[in-house]
Amino acid sequence: MICCISALNAQASAMREISVGAEIIEGISLSQTTTLNFGSNAIRSNEKGTVTLASNSNARNYTGGLTSGGPTNKNATNATFEINGASLATYAITLPATITLTHTSIADGVNTMVITSMKARIKDEESDAVTGTINADGTDLLTLGATLNVQENQIKGQYSGQYEICINYN
Repeated sequence: MICCISALNAQASAMREISVGAEIIEGISLSQTTTLNFGSNAIRSNEKGTVTLASNSNARNYTGGLTSGGPTNKNATNATFEINGASLATYAITLPATITLTHTSIADGVNTMVITSMKARIKDEESDAVTGTINADGTDLLTLGATLNVQENQIKGQYSGQYEICINYN
């Protein structure tokens, strides 16, 4: 049999003050001022094609059987947004990989189109980016462009869809 005896010493409790802090900043927000719209586009043939709208220009570039125009010849517009948040804070933008547009009245046939390659241009920067810095006045501007993919035998008419973009402080 092994027996161990030890003396236990009781100590007084220990206490220490530790610092803690917090900062409250303005939440970041995004307000759309113009919608993304590829305008009126004419089909020259039944072949597929694309309409590309750069992030910094309302000018369209075409491939395949498409060209600008149509009886109403609606002009294209970039999506534009105002960002509000904490002065000089950095942020990141998350763009959708694809957006589906659906014909507004015809449910059969080739009645959907997909938007891909969405690009963001912050302020008047020279190139596209998905990060930015809010100006000293607490605002920033963002424009979007993308590529509309038109399928073979696409049904003529109006198309619409919705998308989400996310903006967060870094």
